[in-house]
Amino acid sequence: MRVVFNRLLLTFIFFIFTLFLVTTVFHWNWLRVPLGLLFSTQFERKLTFLHLDLNLFSWQPEIRIHGLQLANTSWGKNYFLGEVEKLMARIDLRALLQGRWVFSEIILTRPVLHLELSHQNIPNWVLGKKKRNH
Repeated sequence: MRVVFNRLLLTFIFFIFTLFLVTTVFHWNWLRVPLGLLFSTQFERKLTFLHLDLNLFSWQPEIRIHGLQLANTSWGKNYFLGEVEKLMARIDLRALLQGRWVFSEIILTRPVLHLELSHQNIPNWVLGKKKRNH
């Protein structure tokens, strides 16, 4: 019984150490292209960002995004619907573990939005599947 307990304990310690090592060494910026594609599909507009960084070792993990850009509609006057030089957000991990998204802090640096209506009064800020209802 003691041998089984020791093996389980060593496995658990190895798992925790590996998780710690992966999250500290992993370069989060590698995920910016797949995440950009995921959100682009959801929004049905191209979403890009230049740099992504996460700090997960906190009860309020922090995400930092640099160079965030969301494409405009084809009829829009500007190429981008919105641009943000830097976005920093902290999420409450305790609330997230309960299934609630609670952002304790959101900071936008130099946000720019180009909101406009088409000649048919269709807004350019309605994204994804919602825009089909107009």
